[in-house]
Amino acid sequence: MPSLGRLSVILSLLLTLHAAAQPPTQPPKARTLFDHQADLGLSNAQIASMKKLVEKLRRDGAAGQKRLQQQEVEYTALVRSPQPDPAQVKQKLQLIARTSVDLRFHDFEVSRQLLDVMTPAQKKKWAQIRADNKARASAGR
Repeated sequence: MPSLGRLSVILSLLLTLHAAAQPPTQPPKARTLFDHQADLGLSNAQIASMKKLVEKLRRDGAAGQKRLQQQEVEYTALVRSPQPDPAQVKQKLQLIARTSVDLRFHDFEVSRQLLDVMTPAQKKKWAQIRADNKARASAGR
């Protein structure tokens, strides 16, 4: 018959192995404006309008990211060439920066357009939801 100490070690080992075999926990999915549509009292027309804006942002963002990746590939090829022209390198870097700024600004513009679809009361409620979520996230750190 195993001793109590040995049973304790075996039990600890089994618990450790069981915990290691569990899939890693995923962080909670970020909730979006659409997750709060009932709380905000969004109408079907508002939801449809917002979904069109989000889909356009997704398409434009994907196209912009593709352009940005291509520009990065071109930049890498340029600087790896035997004698890169500094003027061309600078021009390519400026193009990359401009594309990045354009993508981020487009995201900002669409965010504003999403808010423009809401009534003042809905905007106030959305601001409160976001503030509450931010406070919860800060408290969880």
